[in-house]
Amino acid sequence: MSDGKQINDPIKKSVLFASEYVVPGGSNLVKGDLKQAGLHAALGFVAKAFFGLPGLLLISANSYTKAVTGRSLLDQGCPANEADTNTETTEGAGSTRPRRKKEA
Repeated sequence: MSDGKQINDPIKKSVLFASEYVVPGGSNLVKGDLKQAGLHAALGFVAKAFFGLPGLLLISANSYTKAVTGRSLLDQGCPANEADTNTETTEGAGSTRPRRKKEA
């Protein structure tokens, strides 16, 4: 469904954007990605219930971005997680504490 290709046609982008006004996830629904459409619709209604209009707008913006670019807002804003190969860690992948090297 989501092939990762960006949509460059302004008319298609306008239709996708307008569909977000009707229902959160509408842009994915128009694109044909039912899984993403349903997920964004459910999250949109939950976000509106808990956070009001800002929550709904954030989910709708994520849905539109996902439909147009194939990547979510979080993926757009954050570069791929690249591990630093020079630093060993003592804990899981998220740890930033360097491991002490054993002395010979």
